[in-house]
Amino acid sequence: MKQCGRIRGLIILLLMLIPLCLAGCANRELEDRSFPSVLVVRETGIEAAMEERQNQSRLYLDYGHVKAVIINKDLVQDMQNLKEILEYLEKRPVFARNILVFAAEDEVLEAAETREDEIGPILEDLYKNQPKGKEPQDVILSDMLNYWHNHESMIEVPYLVLKEGDLILDGSVPVESGIVPTMGMPVAAKVTE
Repeated sequence: MKQCGRIRGLIILLLMLIPLCLAGCANRELEDRSFPSVLVVRETGIEAAMEERQNQSRLYLDYGHVKAVIINKDLVQDMQNLKEILEYLEKRPVFARNILVFAAEDEVLEAAETREDEIGPILEDLYKNQPKGKEPQDVILSDMLNYWHNHESMIEVPYLVLKEGDLILDGSVPVESGIVPTMGMPVAAKVTE
């Protein structure tokens, strides 16, 4: 009787373990993944651009380790394009709300794309190592989402440039929504044709 109970318990345990063993089969192996540390947004139509980028890569692009997003300066200053980018990032939980956001020109974007696995930590260190009194106001994804959802009138996005092959901060890019706050409350901007 004891023997029968042990066998029954062993069978139940094995039946419970089989789904766990099979569940790993559907996941991608680490060898089949690439982990970019920076996301570069240089053109409109971010969703199509991301799909094309994935199609061009032999590895699955896993954005779970992204430390920073660098957006083309013109796209940052165009509210319609910025809205599309923010919606894309917000709908995908893989993009953490604490990733840094920067604006830059094409030269910086190209350099970041060629070194996308290492640029994220470099940008994090750039903030941590600013001289006293020159600490830039960091902007993270949650700040950008708050700016957009709360209809704030302006936010300043740190601006990156290349100097002697290194990325450096060179001020910020003001992003204005066109909404003028009145007594602490945002008011809808008038649309003219």
